[in-house]
Amino acid sequence: MKKYLPMLVLSAIISISASAQWIEQATGFAVPTGINQIVIVDTSTVWATAQELTGASIRDFTRTNNGGATWIPGTVEEAPNDNTWSGLSAISADTAWALFFKNAGDFLGGGVWKTTDGGETWNQQTSAFGSNSFPNVIYFWNGNEGLTMGDPVNDEFEIYTTNDGGDTWNLVNGSEIPDPLPGEFGLARSFAVRGNVLWFGTNAGRIYMTTDFGETWTVLSTGSSDGISTVEFANEMVGWVELIDPQTFAFKSIMRTTD
Repeated sequence: MKKYLPMLVLSAIISISASAQWIEQATGFAVPTGINQIVIVDTSTVWATAQELTGASIRDFTRTNNGGATWIPGTVEEAPNDNTWSGLSAISADTAWALFFKNAGDFLGGGVWKTTDGGETWNQQTSAFGSNSFPNVIYFWNGNEGLTMGDPVNDEFEIYTTNDGGDTWNLVNGSEIPDPLPGEFGLARSFAVRGNVLWFGTNAGRIYMTTDFGETWTVLSTGSSDGISTVEFANEMVGWVELIDPQTFAFKSIMRTTD
């Protein structure tokens, strides 16, 4: 598989006081597992997706609506058993979108599922992605506006936008997206958002950026050919990327931008 990555953290840019206190909280998972992604909605509401460190497929998640005092685990049972997490976006304790890729065979497939009842039930939104897709990123700014991105299909990154909560996903025309380099693809959860701006990284050391909820895109170069596993921005100007070897996914370096 080309892109099954652990959750990587730009620890070098995070300063924690020596006096800071951390409180351990149980996820509620029945079997010990890693955490793939943490999605903070507000001070009370947080979702997290599970990570199976052996590389097996996993569709488990957990959420809290009381700041972590208690966590409620669940599974996206409606997604196929061979699907595993690409990412999750949430806007409340009830409403979230799950993004999966197919973790078997040629790894192409997967899709988007939505819940409006805190993860009790999930419905697939079939107008995004298909049997030739590898989904990477999903993000919602609010209950209506969102986007999701997958690897290039027919020599164009597969990017969809929605303005109705995902009931309808619209494929962005390739003329609005800079062409990928030969062999270029995205990486699961390698993205950042500040305001209306969203950036996602690629295995070729480039960053795609949109300022209009995914309708149009530009591409930026880090000057490196290493893959971008993590993107983080403090504001629309200052940001960091974590670079990895594009073949082994081993950590290599961190780069910073101020423009």
